[in-house]
Amino acid sequence: MDPGDEAVRALVARAEIEQVVLKYCRGVDRQDWNLVRSCYHADAVDNHGSFIGGPDSLVEWMQSRHASIDVCVHFVGNVLIDVHGDEAAVESYYMAYQELAPGGVAVKALTRDRETLEESATTGLQLRMLGRYVDWFERRDEVGWRIAHRQVVIESGHLESLIGQQDWNLFQRGDRTPNDHYKALQQRLRTARGVRQQLGASHEVQPQSGLPHA
Repeated sequence: MDPGDEAVRALVARAEIEQVVLKYCRGVDRQDWNLVRSCYHADAVDNHGSFIGGPDSLVEWMQSRHASIDVCVHFVGNVLIDVHGDEAAVESYYMAYQELAPGGVAVKALTRDRETLEESATTGLQLRMLGRYVDWFERRDEVGWRIAHRQVVIESGHLESLIGQQDWNLFQRGDRTPNDHYKALQQRLRTARGVRQQLGASHEVQPQSGLPHA
């Protein structure tokens, strides 16, 4: 293979892999579980610490926990991607922030001491996490690049009460559904593309009857 072609392939692979990492984060934050599932190969294994299993079981576990998480935001920073053929080792640094509803499944799963558990029953908790996604990616012809194995690494985590938090109602609030503001922009973009394609088709020069065709 020409070195130039190989370099282009590697760049394309890195871009596609990073998109998968970002789609996973969006899927979790917006509770778009089909999007989360699409980031993994069907036989993949995810090790989240308190959960180890395949994509379907992962989604089921997440749905249960996130039913009592009112706010969830992931931010991905440094992404290191080492590609070799159809395989890649990927390390993505992340920050995650969550607001856990009072007395919910997520609070009970994360709270160990009785005092914090009793306080969170009425106030809820905020969770801040710093860590890394350490992923083994594989490119398979039928689906492209997806996660084959994920190890979630926690560098630091902090829980505290939601008492005294700022009222953010003056701002446009996000909601935890797939149909949020970004989805509306995507739909607008698809509509604009469709209109341009229709206009392009309508302006094509049609061959006149009786004239030779090239």
